[in-house]
Amino acid sequence: PDEPPYLRGPAQGPAPPSCVPPDLARDAVDGYEAFVDAYDRAIGFGGVGPVDPDLPAIDATMVEPQLSSLRAFVADLRASGEAFRGERDEHDPWAISANEGDNRVVVYDCVEIGKHGRVDEAASEPADVSAHADTMRLDGAAVHRDRDEWKVAGVSVIEEGLEQCSSSAP
Repeated sequence: PDEPPYLRGPAQGPAPPSCVPPDLARDAVDGYEAFVDAYDRAIGFGGVGPVDPDLPAIDATMVEPQLSSLRAFVADLRASGEAFRGERDEHDPWAISANEGDNRVVVYDCVEIGKHGRVDEAASEPADVSAHADTMRLDGAAVHRDRDEWKVAGVSVIEEGLEQCSSSAP
């Protein structure tokens, strides 16, 4: 490419191959997976009771604008007395591109949607599950190095309702 950010690998389309050095890819994906775990715990997966917008793992795994976005979403859940319950989504993330300074990596994630739903926070299981349960979704995440830790700056849905998707890994 002729203009910044001088990507090492392609950042377009589902399941592109990665040109990110393996150590850099592993560190960025590890940061992304820590974010997924913190996100799930903050919205209520893994327990019965209130959601937690003040979960320390939120600050440990996110930077702006994702940090404010998640806090606002979780605060709205708490205000309405709701949480998410049921099966967590299954994730298959991989790094697809890095900028020239190796401090920003694009991670794609093939997400298998679990049977879960938004419920009253006192509930342990959802009465109704997401209409997208048992389908797949391709997400894209901007993962940034914040000091020596990898944190998610933003996540967006690339494509929903897929019958299949997978990383380019063998």
